Amino acid sequence: MKLILGLIFCFVILQIAVRLWPVATNHSFFARAQDALGCGAGADTSLVVPGGYAQSQPMDDAAFQDLVQAAAALPRAKVIRQSPGAATLVVRSRVWGFPDVLNLTHADGCTVAAGHLTLGHSDMGVNRARITSLLSPLSP
Repeated sequence: MKLILGLIFCFVILQIAVRLWPVATNHSFFARAQDALGCGAGADTSLVVPGGYAQSQPMDDAAFQDLVQAAAALPRAKVIRQSPGAATLVVRSRVWGFPDVLNLTHADGCTVAAGHLTLGHSDMGVNRARITSLLSPLSP
């Protein structure tokens, strides 16, 4: 019985720690993705790093607003910052609540969606799947 109560206590403490951990929304990956990806002929359209994924896609302003609304409607997503042509969201995992940051930027008809974990070393493909599912309905 003490073992079970001890495990429950540890689980609760870890949940609190994960949820109160500061979320850095200015990870260097986002600037790198913005600089490396483009929508023109011959441009790289995806970037994969441990714990993160970014993809670019041409779209107009209305489609970008639809993308931001779709991202904000994701389960456990919270819009942290939004301005014309940019949005930053924190999306938490289902069980543990680990935060991933999702940056959406739009300029000159090119949108870059970049997601990166904030805790740990591997996101197990979650950011790639999230970004792909958000962008696929808006493909030209």
